[in-house]
Amino acid sequence: YRLEGYNKDWIYTNEQKASFTNVPTGSYNLYIKAANNDGVWTESPLIIKITIHPPPWKTWWAYSLYTLVLSLIIFAIIFFISSRIALKRKLRYEHLVNVKQQELHLMKMDFFTHISHEIRTPLTLIMGPVEMLSGLLSNNLKVQKLLLTIKGNADRLLTLTNELLDFRKADAGHTHLTINCLNIVAFAKAQFEKFINEADKKRITFQFNSPKENILLYFDPHHMEIVLSNLLSNALKFTSEGGIVSLDLLDYNPDFVEIKVCDNGIGIPPEAHKHIFNNYYQADTGRVKHAGSGIGLAFSKALIELHKGKLSFYSSINTETRYNETCFIINLQRGKSHFEGNFTIIE
Repeated sequence: YRLEGYNKDWIYTNEQKASFTNVPTGSYNLYIKAANNDGVWTESPLIIKITIHPPPWKTWWAYSLYTLVLSLIIFAIIFFISSRIALKRKLRYEHLVNVKQQELHLMKMDFFTHISHEIRTPLTLIMGPVEMLSGLLSNNLKVQKLLLTIKGNADRLLTLTNELLDFRKADAGHTHLTINCLNIVAFAKAQFEKFINEADKKRITFQFNSPKENILLYFDPHHMEIVLSNLLSNALKFTSEGGIVSLDLLDYNPDFVEIKVCDNGIGIPPEAHKHIFNNYYQADTGRVKHAGSGIGLAFSKALIELHKGKLSFYSSINTETRYNETCFIINLQRGKSHFEGNFTIIE
């Protein structure tokens, strides 16, 4: 027998079988000749057509699958690399935007600081002659009233100017706290009393509540005055005539003292809650006359955090009953062990 295309020579065997190994895929003709006992061979060989099919992993559809999988892998690699490049490009763009925003913020703060310095000097020069005129014309009540108005507005401008300069220091991380051990009840009440006239003008019920007359606490009186003034001023500003504003001290926790400034004014819209402590943010209350600088709450929060305390708030608006409530809550730790770093503690 001989397998055409596989064997060149005829193979002789006494067995009635033919064996082939590792025959490549393809079509073959098997030639078979036989001899009898006398040694006489058949004249024409028998021809059997044989087709060797490839294994499943070598079929055309298998190669198609291999091509598809390889294409998907290449596509995935290209997509991954492209995504990485796009992400890096996006991060670089966001970084550049943040850098520009920081530069703009610093330019804005430098401008405000420069303007504040320029305003503070003439304000100080105005207040001197006003006080002199007040002394010289003490008998003229009409002039005294005008001079008091001038002095009050000049004091207000000077306070705002100093607050802006302090805010600049806090924003740059240069604020230095001088810590004193003081009676927070007497201190808070003194700040409260500064706004009694303003509350009376608007016929607002102005309340001060404390469970004790004496609660000792370590804090910076200058900066705490700024915080309480901001919160009380905002509460009165956004409370209508006949409303209620309260300053409460709570002494129930052994670890900290809680100070609450609450009002039943117009409230803070829910969409503004997450932005209320952002620099220069002003919630849209529909009252242009109440617009401010947008730094008071941000500055107050920064000062309280410098005290290692916490400033938070909650506000509810009820359109049906028209009863709104807004409370800003200050938590200040007791003792002085939490003050470390840029602090001066005066016993």
